[in-house]
Amino acid sequence: MSILIVEDDEFNQEVLQGFLKILCPNEDIYIVDNSKDALDIFKKKDIKLVFMDIALPGENGIEIMKEMKKEKSNIPIVAFTAFAVSGDKERLLLEGFDDYLSKPIKLENLQKLISKYI
Repeated sequence: MSILIVEDDEFNQEVLQGFLKILCPNEDIYIVDNSKDALDIFKKKDIKLVFMDIALPGENGIEIMKEMKKEKSNIPIVAFTAFAVSGDKERLLLEGFDDYLSKPIKLENLQKLISKYI
């Protein structure tokens, strides 16, 4: 089973991957920075959890999530965003995300989220 990170910022990729290696040492972690690679890996690998950046360059994480949900609706997809303003979490959950994680990442928040899905 694997975790997929869809994030274009290298620093955020490294931080999330580092925390996930601590919290989920037996999981494979895939990191991509665009929708094409995200959808390819999502379809081909046994993904059990996705962290989806919302503001990818030229792409919309919401639309990528919706494509993924058409393929495998049971896989939890977490909105992973720096735009943490009032109402964002609720809006993104209404769009179809299963959960929400704001940047910068707090280890305790990530740990709670991981315990829900893995």
